Amino acid sequence: MAELDAHIRPLKVSDDKLVRFTIGKAAMESLAIANRRDDRLNRPEFEKLVQDVLRGPDMSDMVAYYSRSPASGFYLCEYGGLFVGLVGLDAAPQPSSTAPITTDVKNSSKPAASSIAIIRHIYVDEAYRSTGIQEDLLAHALRVAFGAEPALQVVEAPESPLLPYVSNCLEDASFGRQENTQKIGVFGWQLGVRSLKRADWEKKHE
Repeated sequence: MAELDAHIRPLKVSDDKLVRFTIGKAAMESLAIANRRDDRLNRPEFEKLVQDVLRGPDMSDMVAYYSRSPASGFYLCEYGGLFVGLVGLDAAPQPSSTAPITTDVKNSSKPAASSIAIIRHIYVDEAYRSTGIQEDLLAHALRVAFGAEPALQVVEAPESPLLPYVSNCLEDASFGRQENTQKIGVFGWQLGVRSLKRADWEKKHE
């Protein structure tokens, strides 16, 4: 677990440049690892995955996007006053939709509920991964989400074998393997989705 001076807080408008840079850096990490094996052959598929993240439905106005549901949240962790990681949990209805956020949705006084949420982003600077900050970030996002929305029943998260610190974090939080999605790269790395049911989360925190 992270030490006590790690502070987790919600995303602010002033964080925009830092967060966008970090999301891009996180998305490029898998590509960088794959390139150690074969740059020329791996690059096209991984670059598409990077672009999918950078063009995601939450990237237009992140503060507004993660305000659409009380269970949604985007959180930053500061460790000794330094930014070291982030997590974004999207619990709005149809979280995989790429439709733009309309003014009516942004200004809605009755937040919509969804039974399924998605961990869109989770990243911790490599130098701090051994402290378990990624576990603290994920635990915080889950606690807020399940506590804020009784209708929320499942949280899903993408998984890649090229990011073992994320996979281990999800497994430690009782995320089970839900499905394989696609193989990527010349070595056929298997991407997938893990999921955590509310009942399993509640049992873990009894």
